[in-house]
Amino acid sequence: MIKSKDLSKIFETKDTRLVAVDNINLDIGPGKIVGLLGPNGAGKTTSIRLLSTVYRPTSGGAIVAGFDIIKDPLSVRSSIGISTETPTIYPRLTAMRNLQYFADLYDVDRNSRDEMIEELLMKFDLYDVKDKPVSSYSKGMTQKVSIIKAVLHDPSVLMLDEPWSGLSPEATRDLREFIVQLANKDRSILISTHNLVQAEMIVDQLIIINRGRVIIDSTPDKLRKQYSVNPIIKMRLDNFNDDIVSNLDFVRDVKTVNNHHTFFIDSFEQTPDLVKHLVSEKARIHTIEEVIPSLEDIYLQLLDKEELR
Repeated sequence: MIKSKDLSKIFETKDTRLVAVDNINLDIGPGKIVGLLGPNGAGKTTSIRLLSTVYRPTSGGAIVAGFDIIKDPLSVRSSIGISTETPTIYPRLTAMRNLQYFADLYDVDRNSRDEMIEELLMKFDLYDVKDKPVSSYSKGMTQKVSIIKAVLHDPSVLMLDEPWSGLSPEATRDLREFIVQLANKDRSILISTHNLVQAEMIVDQLIIINRGRVIIDSTPDKLRKQYSVNPIIKMRLDNFNDDIVSNLDFVRDVKTVNNHHTFFIDSFEQTPDLVKHLVSEKARIHTIEEVIPSLEDIYLQLLDKEELR
């Protein structure tokens, strides 16, 4: 559904030259939810603007939803849905009128248009305010309208730029579940986000870019196996001080807040040894928890390594 070949974008002025996207190659299949991650300025938004034909590439190209972004940009635009972090919604119009207008632009069948819009508004808890101007909405509510707008015409490729921005915990959960439902229809979904907690729950593939280049393109499971970070053991202890574990070479660090202690060790296989040692030293263990490193831990480690190159 999305294939790019050496896709690049360079912004040049008389005095400056910025390589925003540097020869990226993507291969995103149907039914996949893909997280596009990277620090601010990494090239995430520029990549989405290239794939959605907002920008014309400096070199390279891409096929999106079966159409060439250079040769057939109009077909690309009619086949994709896009929701940006700054929604393009008319603030003086109501949500209902906004969505009717955009549905008409996409030639959505008028016989089913309003019923479909109302169902989506109910799903996102906006039905009761559908006849109020969008200017009276919160940022999160406006973001919901933008996401509804992006799926009105049943696009085969959906691009979401920071979709959880400004949403409440309940709305965040609802959107996460909605995205999964959309992907089950063989739709490719590309999500540019900083919210790794939400991304970790639903993505099939992770693409990490930095300085305009793809540094990782993998699955979450493969990343966890390939890039190890120190396992963490959390305990609530009495009668403990750092000297007790100073002679254990597999304990890399200890952080203590009151009687809550976090041990950074080499492997979870050493957890029994740590417990046995603490008991022998008369420390009293109230609770113990093994914490599996998250994608966020791996992501930060990867960026740190990239910065050192």
